[in-house]
Amino acid sequence: MGNYHSGKSIARLAEFTHRGGRESNEDSLGHVEIGNLALLILADGMGGHTGGACAAHSVCENTLEMAKTRHDDLAARPDIALPLLIRDATTRMLDHCTSMDDSMDPHTTVVAVLVLPTALHVCHAGDSRCYLMSDDRPLWRTRDHSISQLLVDQGEIDAEQLRTHPDQNRLYRFLGREHRQIAAGTMLEWQDGDTLLLCSDGLWVQCTDEEIAAVHARNDLDIALEALCRKAVERGGDTGDNISAIAARLKHP
Repeated sequence: MGNYHSGKSIARLAEFTHRGGRESNEDSLGHVEIGNLALLILADGMGGHTGGACAAHSVCENTLEMAKTRHDDLAARPDIALPLLIRDATTRMLDHCTSMDDSMDPHTTVVAVLVLPTALHVCHAGDSRCYLMSDDRPLWRTRDHSISQLLVDQGEIDAEQLRTHPDQNRLYRFLGREHRQIAAGTMLEWQDGDTLLLCSDGLWVQCTDEEIAAVHARNDLDIALEALCRKAVERGGDTGDNISAIAARLKHP
């Protein structure tokens, strides 16, 4: 858990990760400031494949490291540069993980947010989410790349059933050997005081959108995020998934 202050677009930042009821934690997260930009990333290694923890950690580490040398590209064309950055990080991840064990088949979800001076660029693959919370706008979130989300879109189940549907963990887009590309993503304008939250499915499966949105109303971001995540850990119990999240309070420089 951490709480940071920045002189740029991120006024406060908090992080949380917990193994939940699992023997190990296959989530990874991090952030970096690059000039007047900030990049936040979270990945959830896919437990159905060998090397999930390696995949998540390596994608995050390589994305953040390579971003430090790509400021101009990220600032000028985030819709091209951010997906390209994640693609290159995925290639490095596959090389690294398979060099450790050539039988490894590493896969991971990812959600990454590039914070620009006046906008956000969000890219994701899988069911790790980004939420944007504001005082005067409805809650916005990414759309999961899952079978259950498709069922919601088709009107076959409602949004609340998505959390407990048996196909909730069946993903059609993620990062791995056959899935290195990531979609261009979404550009969003942001306002002073908005709150960003990136999380793995271990959090949003256990907590409602209303509970997640309550983080925005709390002044102490660190305490608010930990309380939310501890609630998810408690609800998940001995069989609960890994739970990880990053929250950032935004302000214009």
